[in-house]
Amino acid sequence: MRKRYLVLILAFILCTLPVLLLGEEISKENPAQFTVTFYPMGLIIGYYSFEAEYKLSPNLGLPVEIKYLSWDLDDWKFSAFSGGPGIRYYPAKEGLTGLFAGLYLNYMSATVKYSYLDNYVAKETEGSASGLAFNMWFGYKMISGPILVEVSTGVALSMIGDVKVEYTDAENNKQSKTYSGRAGSGFSWAGLGIGIGLAF
Repeated sequence: MRKRYLVLILAFILCTLPVLLLGEEISKENPAQFTVTFYPMGLIIGYYSFEAEYKLSPNLGLPVEIKYLSWDLDDWKFSAFSGGPGIRYYPAKEGLTGLFAGLYLNYMSATVKYSYLDNYVAKETEGSASGLAFNMWFGYKMISGPILVEVSTGVALSMIGDVKVEYTDAENNKQSKTYSGRAGSGFSWAGLGIGIGLAF
């Protein structure tokens, strides 16, 4: 796990160092045109969250976010992915900085696997589901030179499709069943985002 963190940090530095060395200084007279934000708090539980945002106008930004979660707990393995575009509104009309409200449309998917022994025979049960989520975020982004800090929170409306479960029966044959994902659909708190990043 530690090696994965180091690779991510190194890749971030290598991608942004040329821009920091050669790019123009970000200021009120020369506002940021593009930002990259990383949300590090999720690393505690194996959750990776990134966002890139492009300035469309003085009060509109076009963000794209990617989120990934991975757990490996002995016999259990869980992974989830979500990502998609959005639109942000900045009432101060100073570019990608200040208070904002944003709407996002995300595709999401999740898979859980359970491996076990049944009479010394290795078996595995796997469940998977996918769907869409509409997220509404509110927050504040502060830019000082090339460095940015962001704090945000919001709500999500999730619409989960069918849940597919594959398993090995008593005769060691592969079987599958499909269940409705409506029970997992609905409104929820989108979480708290504390991000750091770079402005270009």
